[in-house]
Amino acid sequence: MGLELDESWSFDVAEYLPNENELYNYLTFGIFSDSIPSFNDCKKDLCSIFQKNKSEKGLMIRQTRFLWTACVKNGKSASL
Repeated sequence: MGLELDESWSFDVAEYLPNENELYNYLTFGIFSDSIPSFNDCKKDLCSIFQKNKSEKGLMIRQTRFLWTACVKNGKSASL
């Protein structure tokens, strides 16, 4: 018995970061290392990036989302 890909969809989703601090959080999330500079150490660069690229909504980060469904070979459907 196994799974067989039934259908899939890919979505391009815009996420907006409202400020430089959220950009820092976005870039460092999930990284556990003493080598990550503090926000204050990179604030000048983050502010420059944010100011040059922001819109009225904030700094846009593109995210791709992938959804799919699969069918168990005996005919039952399972969404994951």
